[in-house]
Amino acid sequence: MCGICGIVGKSDAGLIKAMCDSLVHRGPDDEGIYIDEHAAIGSRRLSIVDLKTGHQPLSNEKGNLWITYNGMIYNYIELRDTLRKKGHQFKTSSDTEVIIHAYEEYGDNCVSHFNGDFAFAIWDAKKKELFAARDRIGVKPFYYCHKNDILIFASEIKAILQDRNFERKVNLGALYNYLSRLSVWGNDTIFLGIRKLPPAHILKFKDGQLVIKKYWDFDFSQKLQLSKEEFAERIYEEFCKAVQRRLISDVPLGAFLSGGADSSSIVAAMSKFSDKPVKTFSFGFTAQNTAVLNELDYARRVAEHFNTDHHEFVLDAQSLIPQLPHLIWHFDEPFAGTLPQHFIAEQARQYVKVALCGSGGDELFGDYGRSWWFSRFLDDRVAQYSAWPKWKQNIFSKGMCFLPDIGILGHYLRRANEISEKSDLRGLMYADGKDAIFTTEQKQLLLQPWVLMAAGKEKTIENIFQEHFESSGASELMDQVFYVDMKTQLVDEYCYWTDILSMSSSVETRVPFLDYEFIEMVISIPPSIRSHKDNLKYLFQKAMANIVPEWVFNRPKGGLSLPLDDWLRNGLRGMAMDMLSEEQIRSRGYFNFEYVTTLLDGHISGRVDNTYRLWVLIMLELWHRIYIDNHSYSEADVLSF
Repeated sequence: MCGICGIVGKSDAGLIKAMCDSLVHRGPDDEGIYIDEHAAIGSRRLSIVDLKTGHQPLSNEKGNLWITYNGMIYNYIELRDTLRKKGHQFKTSSDTEVIIHAYEEYGDNCVSHFNGDFAFAIWDAKKKELFAARDRIGVKPFYYCHKNDILIFASEIKAILQDRNFERKVNLGALYNYLSRLSVWGNDTIFLGIRKLPPAHILKFKDGQLVIKKYWDFDFSQKLQLSKEEFAERIYEEFCKAVQRRLISDVPLGAFLSGGADSSSIVAAMSKFSDKPVKTFSFGFTAQNTAVLNELDYARRVAEHFNTDHHEFVLDAQSLIPQLPHLIWHFDEPFAGTLPQHFIAEQARQYVKVALCGSGGDELFGDYGRSWWFSRFLDDRVAQYSAWPKWKQNIFSKGMCFLPDIGILGHYLRRANEISEKSDLRGLMYADGKDAIFTTEQKQLLLQPWVLMAAGKEKTIENIFQEHFESSGASELMDQVFYVDMKTQLVDEYCYWTDILSMSSSVETRVPFLDYEFIEMVISIPPSIRSHKDNLKYLFQKAMANIVPEWVFNRPKGGLSLPLDDWLRNGLRGMAMDMLSEEQIRSRGYFNFEYVTTLLDGHISGRVDNTYRLWVLIMLELWHRIYIDNHSYSEADVLSF
C-alpha cells in the first residue's frame, strides 16, 4: 500500500525527495518525509486504512521513533487491544501505529506478533539506529545498498538509483542466474551493490555496521495424524480465515478472477463474508490463438455462479509491445515472465484500490508436479548412481557421451562426472530441470569465458537451490521441494511480479494462500496426504467442495500467456533482429554471437522452439538500454523511449 525509502548515515533532503518522487506510483495519495542530522526516511502512501490520520512517517509519543511502512498487518486490531492493556496510547486507528508500539513493547521480537504482508523501517533518533523487517513469505519488497558507512533502502531499486553517486555495474552472477529462469533469483540484484532483504529477516544498522538475522522459517517437524476428512475441514476453516483477514479495508476491494481453482476459491470465500456482490476482474487478449490467451469464459461462469459484480477487459495482444519499455522500467531488473497482470490492475484501479489474488496456491499444494517428478523418478535413480564407486560413476558418465540423447536422466548422468565431487545432485537437478530456460551446459555455450569466470565467483543458481535443500530441515523430499519453491520461484518471480505489476497501477494486491498461519497448517499435513500424483490439489479440492463447484477443479489448468513464439517469427521479428544483432551482441560482450544466431535462426525457421531463450535475451537487452545506457530516471523518460 506504500512505497518506502530512507538514508541512514547522512542527511540529504534532495535525495530523499527524489527517492519519494520515483515511487509516486506506489503511493499517489500522500507523501511524507522525516529528516534529522543522521538520517532521512520517506513514504509515498496509497491510503487503505485510516484514511484521515494514517500519514507517514509516523512517530511515537516521545518523537524518538519514526516509522515508514509498506503493507498490512491483518491482526492489528487484536494487537492494538493488547498493547492498550499494557498502557500504550494511540493517536490514530492505523496498523502503522500498532507496529511502532509493538516495537516499543517487544523490541526486535515484535515481528513474531504480526500476521501480515509488510516491509518497514523504524528509525530510533535517540539511539541513532535503524530497525527494519520484511514479512515471512516475502510478499512485500525491501532493497538496500550498504556502502561507506551509509545505508540506503527502498521498496524499489529505482529509488536507490536516485543517488547519482551510485555506480551502476552489472552483477554478472545475477545475470548468470537470470538466464536460468525469467527473473533474478536469490538475494542479489542485477545491480552490483544492491541487495534484497530476505523474507522473514530483520535488519539493524548502527554506526555503519549492518546486521541481518532470520526471525522465522518453515517447520516441517510438526506433522499431524488426522484423517483426510479432518485435514480437509482444517484447510477449509483456515483458508476462509485467511481470506477474511484480507477483507479489512476502508476503501473498495475486489478480486482478480481467472476462473481457475485458486482465484475461484478466493471469490467463493469472499462471497461467504460479504453482504454485497464481490467485485471481480478478468482479463483476456484478442489473438489468433484465443484458447491460450483468453480464459474469460471460465471466469464469467464463476462470476455468474457467485453473482459477483464482474468486469471484463480485453486487449489486443500486439498493443502490449509499445508498453514493454514502460514495464521494464517498473521492474528495475530484466524480467521475462508474465506481464498481463499490469493491464488487469490498470483497469481494476477504476473501481478498487485493493484486490485479492491466487498467488501461492500451486506452491502450497504441489501443483507444479516437481515433487513427484523428483521423488518418483529422478531422485531414486540419482541416489542409486551416487552410491556407485567413483570409478564406476566415471566410466558410466563418460560412456553416456557416446550415446544418443535418452532423456532428462541421461542429461544428468552425462554431467555427473563434472560434478562428482559434490555430495548432492539435487541443486543441479533443480537448476537444470524442466523449468530451466538455459541449462548449465547451454550457458557454457552462450556466455563468453570472462563472464563465466566472473559469475563462477558469485553464488550460482545451482548453489542457491542446493543451500535451500540443505537448510529446509525437512526429512521428506516433497517437503524439501516445497521449501525450495517457496524460497525461490514464489518470492523471486511470483511475489515480485505480483507486487510490481499491481503497484505500477497503484493497486494493492493481497494473497490469502500466503497467510503464514494457513501455510503452517498446510505443512503440518504429511506430504503423502497433502498431494497425490493423479490430482495434486485433490485435498484442497476436497476442502473447498462445499462452496466451490466441482467443474472449477475439473477444467484444464490454463494461464494468461502471450503468443511470443508466433510474435518472434512474425510481428516481433524485426525487434528481435535489432535487439540481438551482431553489433549489439558484440558491443555488450556477454554472449557468443554465433550461438545467439543459431537460436534465432532455428526459431524463425520453425525448426526449434526457442521462445523463452530469445525472450530472456531480448528483455535483458531492453533493460540494458533503459537502465545502463540511458540512465532514465523518470517514468516520462521511459514512456518516450
